[in-house]
Amino acid sequence: MTSEQTQRFYKKLLQERGVKNISEIIPYKVLRTEYKPYEAKRRLLGNFDMFLSDDRVRRLLPSHLGKHFYERKKEPLSVNLLSKHLARDIHSIIQGTVLKVTNKGSCCMVRIGHSAMSADELTENIEAAVKTVVTKLRMKGHVIKVIHVKSLTSVALPIYNSNLSHLGEKKQVTTDETPQKKRKAARKQAKKQQTETTKQTDAAEEKKVEEAEEEEIPQLVPIETPNKKPKLEVAKKKKQQQQQQLEKAPKAAAAKKGAKAQRKVTKTKMAGKTESKVKRRVPKVK
Repeated sequence: MTSEQTQRFYKKLLQERGVKNISEIIPYKVLRTEYKPYEAKRRLLGNFDMFLSDDRVRRLLPSHLGKHFYERKKEPLSVNLLSKHLARDIHSIIQGTVLKVTNKGSCCMVRIGHSAMSADELTENIEAAVKTVVTKLRMKGHVIKVIHVKSLTSVALPIYNSNLSHLGEKKQVTTDETPQKKRKAARKQAKKQQTETTKQTDAAEEKKVEEAEEEEIPQLVPIETPNKKPKLEVAKKKKQQQQQQLEKAPKAAAAKKGAKAQRKVTKTKMAGKTESKVKRRVPKVK
């Protein structure tokens, strides 16, 4: 359906069920397109006092509304539009109030009435609100410490103050344990003891094994290796003899060559002397 068709459909549905408190119906498509800018969201927030939304669309609204709806605590409240008692549900939401409990601090605020109401009506609303808060909160024992009454411009006036000093102190809380819990605790303790005993026995056995190994290991005796010096000395001697033989051989040959050369020189000298003597003895011819 288009946006106009959805508006017509839900207006007829609310008229048939007898709901007359709703002034305008905004489809999800229109909210996503026309109310996307920041100024349009601020204008929408200031034009209406309360917003209701279908359960099927509630999870998609935070990303399209913005943070200002949640800061002013005007975020839409979810309603089941398919319920048979739609008028009663919407009337209870409009006439009722909502308490938000968060992890930010320990104070919560609830709207219980307006200035046109009488004192008796306000006291009845306060008593009903306190009873529902105590029953809905998932905590044991006394929860509420102080109750204040405040308007938008006035100072907070305390109307109830409990002496709950034990809330700020840490005490050991004793709880009645069922027999099943006791059995589980006993089993856990027995398992812990068994594991501890096994660990201790394993450690003792390991120590014994280590001590036995240390005792059984014999002391190592150094083995005398055979001396290689005699072999090395024989080889050195052989090498020295070979070198000496090699050195002697060329010296003899050189000596022989030197003797031959001396003999040749002497022969040549002797020959020169004989020739000179012969020349002198030759007679001169006139």
